[in-house]
Amino acid sequence: MVDTLMPLAIVEAMKKYRLPLSAAFMVAVVLVVFVHAPIIPVLVGCILAVWIAVLRNRSRTKVRNTLRGGR
Repeated sequence: MVDTLMPLAIVEAMKKYRLPLSAAFMVAVVLVVFVHAPIIPVLVGCILAVWIAVLRNRSRTKVRNTLRGGR
């Protein structure tokens, strides 16, 4: 049996991070087309940039346990 919830979760995640994805795509196009940069390092850098943006957003939304009785 194929689980159809996984593709839906991926689509929802992509909707949530639309701005970093579009910015990474635009930077990749500019670097590859106009500057003639190598494709593989540009793609890896853009994927890492989006991944870091996702991780930073997730770490901000988690509830933190503070040692000093935070709010």
